[in-house]
Amino acid sequence: MKEDPDRGVSRRGNDSAAEGDDVERALTVSSSEREAYDAFVEEHAQEVYNIAMVLTGDRFRADELAQEAFLKLYRSLRHFDPDRSLRNWLYTVLKNLYIDSWRRENRMKTSSIDEPVSLGGGSSVPFQLESPEPDPERAVGSNEVAVIVRDAVSRLPKKYSMAVALCDLEGLTYEEISEVMECSIGTVRSRIHRGRKLLRERLAHVAPQLLGYTPA
Repeated sequence: MKEDPDRGVSRRGNDSAAEGDDVERALTVSSSEREAYDAFVEEHAQEVYNIAMVLTGDRFRADELAQEAFLKLYRSLRHFDPDRSLRNWLYTVLKNLYIDSWRRENRMKTSSIDEPVSLGGGSSVPFQLESPEPDPERAVGSNEVAVIVRDAVSRLPKKYSMAVALCDLEGLTYEEISEVMECSIGTVRSRIHRGRKLLRERLAHVAPQLLGYTPA
């Protein structure tokens, strides 16, 4: 997935004034800063897309959400605190953009990552993949396993799916996840524990042979 801030602006149909601001912004960014930004995007594009996919369950929406997060990062480079983790800040932006977009689309339904959700069936999950269940017989390689596990994670209640994805799929520490999700480390531990339990229950139905598999 190639991230292009200018293409992202055009696709979202922002007005000419906003586009003009981006042109001015590009002219004032030093070449070294732009190179650093491009390198950061290249390094983290796939993992940001993966988290967006877990949150949205839709490839187009995930791509759009990831591009929007990178665009917001680009516009804020000169104001970013260098003592903070840029990656963690980006994940926080991604989470907040998802919540905002979900609330806009659902208006009166304001359930979010930080609000109570039903732990029963898949009906409590705002977004789910539209593709059919993966065939367990096809899980013969690491790619197939990753697809099945990521799909199962995406179907968890969102406050659990993001915590599990950040920890088990992207390798963030509890402290980093606490910063991203803006909650205590104790809450992070609880969400990961509960999320993993729900994940195992789901895998027991769709791919029981993976119950001993721990995402890398």
